[in-house]
This record gives sequence, C-alpha cells and structure tokens, in this order.
Amino acid sequence: MKGKAIHSAKKAVELEPISKNALFAPGSHKRLAYVYSMVGEYDKALDEIELLLSIPYYLTTWDLKLN
Repeated sequence: MKGKAIHSAKKAVELEPISKNALFAPGSHKRLAYVYSMVGEYDKALDEIELLLSIPYYLTTWDLKLN
C-alpha cells in the first residue's frame, strides 16, 4: 500500500498548491511528509519539512517530535 499512500498524498498537494491556498495547502505538505516518514522515505519527508519551515506555517519542533 506504500505506493497508493504516496500517490494519494501527492495528489492532495497537486490539487491545492501553496500558491493558490496559502492557508490550508501547507497541511497537505505536512501530511505528505508524514506519509513519506511512515513508509521509510525519510529524505523526501525532510524535503517537505524544509519547505514547510521556509514559509509562514505553524510547524514546530514539538510537532516534529510528536509525529
């Protein structure tokens, strides 16, 4: 189910890019990072986290430790 999980999370990111919805779209990137980390794609998860840390978003170190 790894492929299906990644595909679904990526589709959510594609449907609502940050450029169109800066309020809710980062949440899709956060979920994509979570999916990547759950399936062992740690480098890709870090790429998504770096993106989230580069924009105004409420991602915190506590969030990262918790999830």
